[in-house]
Amino acid sequence: KAVGFGAAVNDSYYTSSLSDAFMLQNQSVVSGLTPVSAYALVPWLFRAVCWRCNQVSRMPFALMSGEDEVTDDPDYESLLKNIKKRLWFTEAQLLLTGAAYELLETNARGYNITPRTLLSVFVTPRYDNHGLTFFQFSNVTQSDVPDNIPLDRMLWWWRPNFTSEVMPGPCEAMAALGAASMLYALDSFSAAFFNRGGVPVTIAELPPNMKPADKEEFQNWINRAVMGVRNAFKILAVRGGIKATVIGSRVRDTEAPELTALQRDNVAVAMGVPPSVIDGRSSDDSNSRSEKVAAITDTVIPEVDLIFERYNEQLFSKFGLELKAHPEKLDIMQTVQLEQAGTLKDLTGGKPIMTSDEARSWLNMEPMPEQPKPEAPPMPAPLSRVERPPVAQVAPPE
Repeated sequence: KAVGFGAAVNDSYYTSSLSDAFMLQNQSVVSGLTPVSAYALVPWLFRAVCWRCNQVSRMPFALMSGEDEVTDDPDYESLLKNIKKRLWFTEAQLLLTGAAYELLETNARGYNITPRTLLSVFVTPRYDNHGLTFFQFSNVTQSDVPDNIPLDRMLWWWRPNFTSEVMPGPCEAMAALGAASMLYALDSFSAAFFNRGGVPVTIAELPPNMKPADKEEFQNWINRAVMGVRNAFKILAVRGGIKATVIGSRVRDTEAPELTALQRDNVAVAMGVPPSVIDGRSSDDSNSRSEKVAAITDTVIPEVDLIFERYNEQLFSKFGLELKAHPEKLDIMQTVQLEQAGTLKDLTGGKPIMTSDEARSWLNMEPMPEQPKPEAPPMPAPLSRVERPPVAQVAPPE
């Protein structure tokens, strides 16, 4: 029945009316932030998104044609053009919008297929009662992109949706939005406090006979006098009879370090990145490294597998190719493997547990070429009887 709603639901969802309604319903988002705006304003969320995108984009890979690697083959150069940048943007848009798109561009003859990243906020899936039909692109600043894009010219990735089969599902940043907006509100409060000159909210008791115009003028003068950090310690002289009363909390009392730490943890959990990896601080370096390895194995590698699987399904399989990830070639994964090898060596009495070629094969390296054995030096010829030096004759004693 979701398909039967037609374009009306389609438009309402992708103009963010429906998503805004969801956010207003749970009342957990402060200041009306969206996932994209929170990414730009909340350092903790910004760092978590960038960390995941960096890890995905630097994943070692190989383009295979059967058993042969063709990554550097000029015939497939256009398919892999800017692949690291594209992977970065694909992951970022999945985290922030739940969808990512690439337009398949070609030359005038239809050759040299080159994927081009499109911003998902400008792409609207269109469908009828039979399902997805085409994509509509609405960014007027990019006139070289067609308004209606057929399915065979678009690559797309969607987060799972458990309420509709024709729309992308919620993204990680949406799950982290409530906590991220709290962090933004705490920072905004501190910033507003200092922008007011470090003066808390104050009620001034004025003489009862003061005219309303004079009251407003006095209020405007006070605001101008204390506005900004440079006026934080400015001395103000007022007439007698005016008393000031501070209301609300001072900034020192509202820093709420426990609340800040809790919301940071909530953002980290939603983004699948440990807090020690985001802030780069840990009392135990080995513990921090183990958490980073866990984040790569439990979050990054499965994410890359899903992205590559979709690439192969939509694009590379049409050319008999397959994009394969090689996470074992990552420096941190090789470090873990070497530590495991050292442990196994200690368990076997310190003796080597594999040959050099087996170790190179384990690290996905080619066997070492055989070195020519040095020739043994020729043996000296035995001396003949004539060539032997004379033996000294010793006369017997008389």
